[in-house]
Amino acid sequence: MRILSQLLTLGLLALAAALLAGAQEQTRPKVVLVFLDGAANGIVSDYLTRGVLPADGALAEMARTGARAEYMVPPDASLTAPAHYTMLTGTYPDRHGIVSNTFHPWGMPIQRWVRGFDAPVYVETLWEAGRRQGKRVISIAAMADGTAPERSADLTLAFGRRLGAALVARLAPAVDGDSNKAESWNFGGEKIEHARELFPVGEGSHLPTYQLDSGRVLTVTALAADTVLDGREAYDTLYLDFDRDLGNGFTARLRAGEWAPVVLRRQSPQIGSWFKVLELAPDLSRVRLYMSVGHQNRGGPPEYIEALERELGFWPGEPDWDALNDGLIDEQTWMEQAERLSNYIGDATLFSIQHYDYDLLITYQPLVDEAGHQFLLVDPQQPGYDEEGGARRERYANHLQRSYRLVDAHLKRLLAAAPTARFVVASDHGMQPVHTRVRINVLLAKAGFKVTPDETSEVRAFASGATAHIYLNLAGREPDGVVAKGDRGKFTKRIVAACRDLRDPSRPGERVFEQVMTREELYVHRLGHPLTAGDVWVNARLGYDLSSQMDGPLFEAATVEPGGHGYPGSRRRMDAIFLAAGPGIPAGPLPGMVSADVAATVSALLGIEPPKRNEGGNVLPPTR
Repeated sequence: MRILSQLLTLGLLALAAALLAGAQEQTRPKVVLVFLDGAANGIVSDYLTRGVLPADGALAEMARTGARAEYMVPPDASLTAPAHYTMLTGTYPDRHGIVSNTFHPWGMPIQRWVRGFDAPVYVETLWEAGRRQGKRVISIAAMADGTAPERSADLTLAFGRRLGAALVARLAPAVDGDSNKAESWNFGGEKIEHARELFPVGEGSHLPTYQLDSGRVLTVTALAADTVLDGREAYDTLYLDFDRDLGNGFTARLRAGEWAPVVLRRQSPQIGSWFKVLELAPDLSRVRLYMSVGHQNRGGPPEYIEALERELGFWPGEPDWDALNDGLIDEQTWMEQAERLSNYIGDATLFSIQHYDYDLLITYQPLVDEAGHQFLLVDPQQPGYDEEGGARRERYANHLQRSYRLVDAHLKRLLAAAPTARFVVASDHGMQPVHTRVRINVLLAKAGFKVTPDETSEVRAFASGATAHIYLNLAGREPDGVVAKGDRGKFTKRIVAACRDLRDPSRPGERVFEQVMTREELYVHRLGHPLTAGDVWVNARLGYDLSSQMDGPLFEAATVEPGGHGYPGSRRRMDAIFLAAGPGIPAGPLPGMVSADVAATVSALLGIEPPKRNEGGNVLPPTR
């Protein structure tokens, strides 16, 4: 009887422990922070009002059932890297050090620059604060890159690595007599009535060769095939292979307009490329093949990357801006690339929610920003506004709307997969139509400064969007400095004067720059970090975009990438979005806020202290 009583007691204790653990799991807050790069507050409001974003979509649901800020003001450098780190640290660029998307850290040769996405961050981030306080954090393409402990979450999928250069090859059969050059191919079980091996033709056209880690070299070969057994010679399929043996498998089998992934290294982290047949005339008079750059996943730990690759394959890469702007690919191909990356990140996020434990999951979507840069054609001052009788403007608007709807659909999947999580959706900045591009280094050269691509340059400007940091090649600061320290003030005044005096000749009397500030004045705008900020900083007026190019005309029409940002954060077009919804979050509107409030708000939802040196505040009322 005593033994039975003891067993009963132990059983009740075990049951109580299990119930307590279950209750703790149910009350343990989970937070999903989603960054929608470039989601403009004004555009989101317009799309919700007009039904471009559906009433049953994720953003509409969050706005209806949760809290939505009237607007969110980004830092004055309304650029991707500075704004994201402001949200992730609760501090401004003068503390976290990421003053632009590209900048020149002091102590480097004057021609060297770094990306804000890879540069050191001088304060604690949200993922560091969470891990320090015992929370499990997953980061997916959201600034953490896994290259050091302070740049790593518990599970990290970084933004992937780009390897090599893209190719567009024009292909044709051999022209030496009647030989079709397909004799060396083994067709295996493939049904092929006619076949011709294709070779690159024209200057600069070639098929790629890949060197593997093992030392093995792979060369792509192409076979055009007629697969309709009707007695007619009409080519409809392109086979790509590394050994001309279709019997042991092949790299890709494609028809016109189709894509195929090509795995170049199967060992994780995998390396892969995407191929597309742009043209395949039945008589082979025009055959064009697009081959993207190689891409590779980054992050860790290795088993997490391996699991993602087993489920999703290799990192697909970004859309090919250069190929589109050079006319080598069309808008549809570019959008297919952009959507593939969006889908990969969305699928990786969904997979992580479904298969891994977390307290805080941070993820990122680039699609809206990419489409905004490429397709924001809404201002009559923009070149191309009236092209094609207005058809281009309508087509661009459709591309942009599609990007917002796709991101909204990804977000809806996440909401459904994590019904007990608290969701925060925030963007880094808005988007502004651009009509004119200005080469800031050309301006400096015209003003009498020596501007060269090497260490002999007196000054160099590094532009990102509408902003540029201008650095002196200062003796004692830069390794090969040519400007004496005593001349710093004189050089700075000349740079300021040249920038303030700049007028647009096509708009007589209109100043190009809205803000021109010395390094000392930058601290007022929270951009003056002692190790990264320029000696002079400029911010263009709305409609102007800056380029770091060192030759060419000073002014040019913005015929490519008509959307831009980087303007003062106080400009309404730069307003970002902020929404929060989930268990315990009261529904209702929020007043305007700043990007620095995001870290403290997410920390409060998670039940932790915000990152060290945080300056923002929690904008949500106490959760129920």
